[in-house]
Amino acid sequence: PDQLPHVASLYFVADDELSLYFFSSPQSQHCRDLAAMHFAAVAIFEPLRAWEQGRGTQMRGTCDPLEEDAYDYVPSIYADKFPEMTFADQHVAALAATRFFRFRPNWIRWCDNNVDFGYLEEFSWPPNGRK
Repeated sequence: PDQLPHVASLYFVADDELSLYFFSSPQSQHCRDLAAMHFAAVAIFEPLRAWEQGRGTQMRGTCDPLEEDAYDYVPSIYADKFPEMTFADQHVAALAATRFFRFRPNWIRWCDNNVDFGYLEEFSWPPNGRK
């Protein structure tokens, strides 16, 4: 409502095409922003104590609610990444209030201080355009 972007820390899974999937409440501010703009920026990194070892990925792309026919696929890749998270009875009510989303990158920046301080690589994704 205030026309400003909002940050949200989310658990996610990825597929072979570098699409990221997450679930969240459609009533949350970041999901309402996505419904209005369909664009998002993402930062992925592993928390470290030594900044000189830092590396991560920054991305920009589109983000939309996932089509209903893909709902069987995403929980299975969540279960592979987070085996302790079950989609059993105790989670059904909570999941019923959420929606799956898919982020599709179109720009990626790889940062890696292990290569050299401030090392960056940037590229468009996918390399030959969206399928």
